[in-house]
Amino acid sequence: MNPIRWLHLSDFHTGKDGYGQRRLFKEILNHIADQKLPDFVFITGDIAQSGLKEQYDKFGEEFLSPLEEKVGEDCTILLVPGNHDVDWEEKKFVSRDLIRQKSPEFFDPTEKGLSERQKIRSGFAAYIDNEYFQLLPNTNDWLDSEAGCFTRIINCKGTKLGILGLNTAWFSEDKSDERQLTPGKAIVESGLEKIANAEIKIALGHHPLDWFYREDEEPLRTLFGKHQVLYLHGHLHKTGSRFEIGAGHPFLALRSGAAFRARENDKWVNGLLWAELDAAEQRLVLEPRKWNKGNQEWALDGDAFPERYRESGTDRWILPLPSALAAALSPQQTKSPSSPAKPPVKRFKAPQGWEIVDRDYLASLDTNPDEAMILSYFDGRIPNWSLALCPQIPRRAVVRQLAERIVAATGDGRPTVNMLLGAGGEGKSTAFLQTIEAVLQADASWRVLHRRGETAELSRKLVDELPQDAPHDAGQHWLIASDDADLIAEDVYHIVSGLAAQGTGRRTFPPQCPPYRVARYQDPSDKLGACARLS
Repeated sequence: MNPIRWLHLSDFHTGKDGYGQRRLFKEILNHIADQKLPDFVFITGDIAQSGLKEQYDKFGEEFLSPLEEKVGEDCTILLVPGNHDVDWEEKKFVSRDLIRQKSPEFFDPTEKGLSERQKIRSGFAAYIDNEYFQLLPNTNDWLDSEAGCFTRIINCKGTKLGILGLNTAWFSEDKSDERQLTPGKAIVESGLEKIANAEIKIALGHHPLDWFYREDEEPLRTLFGKHQVLYLHGHLHKTGSRFEIGAGHPFLALRSGAAFRARENDKWVNGLLWAELDAAEQRLVLEPRKWNKGNQEWALDGDAFPERYRESGTDRWILPLPSALAAALSPQQTKSPSSPAKPPVKRFKAPQGWEIVDRDYLASLDTNPDEAMILSYFDGRIPNWSLALCPQIPRRAVVRQLAERIVAATGDGRPTVNMLLGAGGEGKSTAFLQTIEAVLQADASWRVLHRRGETAELSRKLVDELPQDAPHDAGQHWLIASDDADLIAEDVYHIVSGLAAQGTGRRTFPPQCPPYRVARYQDPSDKLGACARLS
């Protein structure tokens, strides 16, 4: 099983030093190109030096756009702001002390809370309105939302990952921010509830917890602990980690160094942090790097983490996930001699190039793209989830018909193939995503294995390994979905033929082979689209 891999960057301070930053941008991008590509890039604030439009434009043009090209469309890039992303001059007329005294609803995830937070919007306006950020998912529009945070549930390599993005700089107003800040207890609580069903929960913020307002710090620690959060942040300009406890529950804070703190001639060192999360092994593998002036490379940062966690003979540090630490700390339960131990449950992990989609995943999606993105769709842009499921994109009759056909055939036990025909550009990819949604909304017992990568393999072994949580009479149903009919047509044929040979009745399937559906669509650039259904 492949671990989930990410790159954690923080504290760019764009606008502080034009030439020095351009060089570091280039060195970071070159370093990424030499590494195994990440599934995520997390950027935890201080993107700009003083929250100005020209600083964000520079960051977008010289780093963010080239970064997207380097990591490809399968990598998700997520950002949150820091204190340097606030234009203090724009919000100096509304003090945090006044807000605390006069606006108890400020952090409520409600319409009233949003109305109160709009009073300081001008300080974040350049961040929110930046055109480069608007091309990424959940990077800035959430600051203008009732939620006051962003949440995403992403099925990555078989693990349901919940991500919470926070603004810890709402109250930032000067250089005396320490112990004056908070992301808002009500906002955090509401956000964590939205990702409560995720196996792994990651919170993104800029400031460490001990910079938070004292009255909020303890409740926030409790929330992070109860949800066993990985809290990724920056601000201190030095890579490190810290196991924390909230109300008796462990969580882990991970800190990335500053991507750009100073030129290489200065005493300060620029750094970044690679991580690989192995949910099955309940561990996090870390690889800290810092810029080495002498060798002109991103060298290992051997001082970042305690040597006791270093894997012998390697450049990697291995930390237990909070869930593993919680299990180790929990008191031993008395076992009844009459109750035999249950065998360990084998968890299904989506192979490379596939992701699991269910109702929770759909609920986490932002289905309200801005007007520019919607217009680009009607100009020929290939749809993503956000576009295909937004209210402004109509559902055609074929979506309902195809979804009804798939769901209705649950009990047939017959391998069947359904073809969706259409010329390129007629909306097959949109109908593909909308059909997945329609099936999941029609019946909660369905889950979808969605093929995202062109090299992802489809085999009979993969189909046989799909789990079912209950006996066949009330079991789980799988929809295997792909937008590349030409690439897996032969595989589908062999799978359908093999299962058909086993018998036509649903109950004739062997225990390891519950009922399945295989949905396939052609790439929109081709002339033929297909949807194969295997039951």
